[in-house]
Amino acid sequence: MVEDETMIIASSTLVNGISASIVDFLGFLMGVLFLIKYFREKKGLMPYVSFIGFTFMGLYLGPTVTFWSLVFTNANVSFVTYDQLSYVVCPIGFASMLYLGFSIFNPDKKNLAGIIYLATAVPYYIFLFGFPDAMVVINQSCITSGLSATQCVDTLNANGQMIDISLQSGQFILNLLYIISVLIFLGGGFYYLRLKIAGIDRQRATYLAWGFSCFAIAAIIENALGSYGDVYKIIARVIMATFLLLVYKGFSAKKAPDIQAPKATG
Repeated sequence: MVEDETMIIASSTLVNGISASIVDFLGFLMGVLFLIKYFREKKGLMPYVSFIGFTFMGLYLGPTVTFWSLVFTNANVSFVTYDQLSYVVCPIGFASMLYLGFSIFNPDKKNLAGIIYLATAVPYYIFLFGFPDAMVVINQSCITSGLSATQCVDTLNANGQMIDISLQSGQFILNLLYIISVLIFLGGGFYYLRLKIAGIDRQRATYLAWGFSCFAIAAIIENALGSYGDVYKIIARVIMATFLLLVYKGFSAKKAPDIQAPKATG
């Protein structure tokens, strides 16, 4: 009992949890700032950018809640809860991202893109809530030691360490589809757009092309290598923070008349 009250949080946990909390805060801040900008300027796509910020915050609820749970209660949440907190917003968030991107560089296809990706929410939530135990791989250190999920959590709690997961099965496949879609349709789409325009719109498209590419790279690292240790987590979160900065700059560049589809010069 006394040991629980005086338990020391591992340094790796502090790095892991604080980095997740910072990225979570940046997503929340992005959502708030663009919501304020919308009410001030009434620009058409501002609410979607704001929503992406809030959605992005949801992607890091798992590690953030787990960290603060460990700090205040000396106990991790379960692996299933970690997974569900982290990914419950995925289908809606990625559908919003794709809708926003197509609204700028291919408006005729924006509704189709939004509907297609939103429809994936059905199988995604079946996997996430119907078969949660089959969707995640627990900490590699626990697997190596032959510990069950329950034993793993108990051991990590005693050592002041956070749980980690990597995805597998249907949830991993759908997440991979989302990530590749962001890389191809948003990273590639904005890069193609920048080749056809000039001035401030070209600069904005460049920020967005690099930003969404950073998101895809960071998401691949986090999803595929998350259970292997904190180094991969930190790398992914630094890249994610870069994504937020670039997307913010892309949608906030000065002297742009509106957040609407830029006009081609030729």
